[in-house]
Amino acid sequence: MIIDMTNGKEYPLWRNAVLYSELEERLDGIAKRYPANVRIEKMGKSNEGRDLYLVILAEDVTDEGIAKYEAFRKTALREPKRVLTGLENGENYKIPLFFNANLHGTEISGTDGLLLFIEELLAGDKAALRNAFIAISICENPDGRFKGYDILNGNCADLNRDFCAQTQPETRAIIERAIVRFLPSIMVDFHGFMSSGDVLIDTCTPPHNPNTEYDLLEEHLHKDAQAMADAIYKKMRVKSAIPALIWEDGWEDYSPVYTATFCQNFGCIAHTLETTFPNEDGMKIDAIAAAGALEYALKNKKRLLEGQCRYFLRGIEGTSKAPARVPAYYVIPFSRETQRDRETAAGAVKKLLRCGIRVFRAEQSGDYVIPTAQALRGLINGTLWQGEDITQKIKNLYDVSFDSEPIMRGFDIRMCESLDSGEKLTEIAEAPLAAGTLNLGGEEDWHCFTSGKNSSVKLANLLLDSGIEVYRGEGSENADFYFRGDSCLGLVKKFVDGHDLAVGPAALPEKTYRLKKQKALIVADSAGAYEVLSDWGFDVTMLPFSALNRGYEIHPEDYDLLIFGGTRLHIWSDPFDEDMGVGYGTSWALRGRGRTELIRAAKEFKNLILFGYAGNALNEELGLIHQAKGDEEQKNNQENLTDWHLNTGSGSFKLRFDVSDPLCGGFREEETVYLVGPLPLTESDNARVVGNFGENAFLNGWCTEKEHLNGKPVLLYRKEDSGTKILMGIDPCYRRYVDATYRLMSNAVYLVGKE
Repeated sequence: MIIDMTNGKEYPLWRNAVLYSELEERLDGIAKRYPANVRIEKMGKSNEGRDLYLVILAEDVTDEGIAKYEAFRKTALREPKRVLTGLENGENYKIPLFFNANLHGTEISGTDGLLLFIEELLAGDKAALRNAFIAISICENPDGRFKGYDILNGNCADLNRDFCAQTQPETRAIIERAIVRFLPSIMVDFHGFMSSGDVLIDTCTPPHNPNTEYDLLEEHLHKDAQAMADAIYKKMRVKSAIPALIWEDGWEDYSPVYTATFCQNFGCIAHTLETTFPNEDGMKIDAIAAAGALEYALKNKKRLLEGQCRYFLRGIEGTSKAPARVPAYYVIPFSRETQRDRETAAGAVKKLLRCGIRVFRAEQSGDYVIPTAQALRGLINGTLWQGEDITQKIKNLYDVSFDSEPIMRGFDIRMCESLDSGEKLTEIAEAPLAAGTLNLGGEEDWHCFTSGKNSSVKLANLLLDSGIEVYRGEGSENADFYFRGDSCLGLVKKFVDGHDLAVGPAALPEKTYRLKKQKALIVADSAGAYEVLSDWGFDVTMLPFSALNRGYEIHPEDYDLLIFGGTRLHIWSDPFDEDMGVGYGTSWALRGRGRTELIRAAKEFKNLILFGYAGNALNEELGLIHQAKGDEEQKNNQENLTDWHLNTGSGSFKLRFDVSDPLCGGFREEETVYLVGPLPLTESDNARVVGNFGENAFLNGWCTEKEHLNGKPVLLYRKEDSGTKILMGIDPCYRRYVDATYRLMSNAVYLVGKE
């Protein structure tokens, strides 16, 4: 459940802005006036079931015309030489553009601006459509627009940070129905509002992602941005800032999590545009920018299409100039003997296929093989690599340092330069299923399943919801789950048919504890903890910042525990209030009013799970675990960096766990995991330390104070009659990126209920 202050009423927008409830009628009206050139598609549904609209503007929007264009784009990807030859011979290929609007809930002017752009384009002679094919996601976040959810969607997730994880239906819809389908040559993601100053149009500062063919992108990135800036100034007398031209670093395109940086992996000239004004002027700026991008595309159509085809060709031929080292093959083992978690591995295969990457199955071994000699070579490597250390390259980093499915999700992979000569490969179209096994014992036998996989927590809660008592082993040799009785085995059989889990008879250990479900309230800057725990069947309620900022009052007596935490940026400071200044109630952050209410209510909770910088700040504010606090050097480093960037360490780190403790059950003594904002803690006289950073803990990513991590505590808790207080120097569910550490949060919830 997510607490909603709107009570079903649509959030009011400025005068003349289109409400989401009015959008379908507005689009239908356009389509009826211009049926030959406008097609309105529904790409899918939002989290709360609202339609996601794709507007296609083209010379031919019949089924045959759209299918023909899709075939052309697939040819460009798979056979770029063929399209290059056509361009040399004067073929008039239409250049594809993609515009995305209203990704963040209250950053609404892109929707209205693009409606204005559509009307103005179609009211003319439509000559542009003889040379361009335009796809527009007119409102990517309908739930956020409807409810006024700051930057969040209806699941309290930031869609502009979801393009690696792809956890949200809105993200998957535009990847499948726009980006991979039409492979845009130019893309603009319309945001706002940065401040009352200049419009901001990225091209980005260093470091550039080493998996993109940046030399093919750079020229057009700057010129296209400048073309939009010139058009805006000519018509509105409003200046634009282009980060690459004015900043040394701090607004990089290294992180592949955003819409625009994700699109760059497809050879696309992609931008994020942050308009200034939350009013009709912002709408006009976006309409002018879209027209400017289109004009640039038309003037440079041949060179843009050639550059994108060369981007694809480099991947196929292995002639890349991108600096990242790429193996000839990535292999995802898929047998129970060679893969620690086939379910997460299957999820990675599904993601690769969604992104248009070719995946093969080795018939003898059953493993999944991804040759990197493909058009999307950089995207393959950027998804499956181990990352690199970029700490010395820059002073500031806007967001996370790299993406790595194997590290983040927690599955095994290997790189190789050749395959066995006798191995036959078959291309697949669907991700594999990872079914488990069920071995039946007698009617009174105990059955056991591991606690070392994420699906095990989901099954444990499913059994609890079915009235089955579930116990957990306690101690370094056994933290597995146990249940008894044959009445539920049909339910278990159905579950293991779809999950990589083995269930079988086993003796109940001497030392166990019975699981009890807890009712939790979650306040966090990332929806990760809420999404994970709710998906796994825990009783959790998410309280968005927007509700707290509008005066929501917390009632601690309604819950068993509070889960709270995140980075400094969103909870313990507000860059919009303190640094940038903007109206319309737009904020990334928990504001002073909401923070005061949170602190008041937290004093009344007996049980708390606190994580990250913000969790540590609350612990220090209230003195919940005496003496336990974040390392001063590491905190100072985060506080001294430019506030409106995330600017905190991220990447792969080594952690060491006390596996005899319930908080660490199901983990190995040492794990390599992906962390964002790691904060070493100090010990407390009355708290148990059960997790530490390893020696030389930092491996890859960006971490300017890595020496302050080594060997320091990262997990500790105090459990007594008055309640349980758990403090983590990490966010184990960050943005739902990090499956490998999710179980720290579920372990913590179970620990609160342990008697």
